[in-house]
Amino acid sequence: MCIIISTPEHLDNDTYWSFLKNLKYENFEKNVELMIYNSIFLNEEQKNKYIPYLEHNTKIILLIKKFWVKFKLRILNNKNPENDDDLYTLDKYDKNKKNIYIKENNKKWWFTIETINKIICNKLSHFDNETNYIMSKPPVNPYTNKKLSYYQLYNISLQLKKYKSISKLFKLYKYENFNHNLFIVNYNNSIINHAAKYEISNLDINNILCLFENLLIGYDMKHVNINTVYNSYNLLKNDLIELLKYNMFTFNNNYNKKKKN
Repeated sequence: MCIIISTPEHLDNDTYWSFLKNLKYENFEKNVELMIYNSIFLNEEQKNKYIPYLEHNTKIILLIKKFWVKFKLRILNNKNPENDDDLYTLDKYDKNKKNIYIKENNKKWWFTIETINKIICNKLSHFDNETNYIMSKPPVNPYTNKKLSYYQLYNISLQLKKYKSISKLFKLYKYENFNHNLFIVNYNNSIINHAAKYEISNLDINNILCLFENLLIGYDMKHVNINTVYNSYNLLKNDLIELLKYNMFTFNNNYNKKKKN
C-alpha cells in the first residue's frame, strides 16, 4: 500500500497546504492522523482504512514525515529573508548572489559570506573588553541571539563549502563536530591567534598602551618608561600586541578558572 500526496493543477483550496505548513514535529503520528482526516485527496472509506493501518506501520509515518520535511523546506527556501540588508556590509538582498542563510522556526536570515564568517569567528574568539580575556563562545543567530544548533552550523558549513569560503577557525570548529568544549581545549592557540589578529590589533593606541601598562603593574616592572613606548608606538605596535597576546590573553587560564567555578 502507498499513499500518494500530490497537488492537482485545478486545486484552488489552500486549507490543506496551510495545515501542512503549520504541522508540528512533536507528536508527529497524531498530527499525521489529523492530516489524513483533513485530506482533500482521500474519501471517507480511505481515511477509515489508512488511520488504523498507520498505527502499526512506522514506514508510512516515516515516508510522510520525510515528505513533510521536504515540503516545509521548499516553502522556507521560497520565502524572502526576514532582513533586507546585510548586518555588516549593509548590502541589499539579492537572491542571485552568493548568500548564506540561517534558518530557524520557518524563518530565514541572509548574510554575505564575509559577514557570516565574521559573526561566527567573533564568537569563537570573543574578546571581552571588561575582563581583557579571550572568552570563546558558541555562535548565535545575531537576530534572535539564540545559540546555533548542530544542524544550523552544519548547514552553514555546507553553504560556505559550496563557495569554498569557510574560514579557518570555523573549519576547526567543524573538525570537532561543533563540540565547543573540545574546540576550546584542542585549538586554544588558534583562538588566541585569531583574536589577536582581528580584535586586539584593532584597538587604538590608548587602549593597547593601557593594557600594556596594566601588564607592567601586574609583573611589578618599574624600569619601562611608558612615555618612551608611546613615542615609539608605530615601531613597537606589533611587538606590544604579541606581548599582550601571550601574557594577558591566556585563554587556558581563563577556561580553567571557569571550570573550577
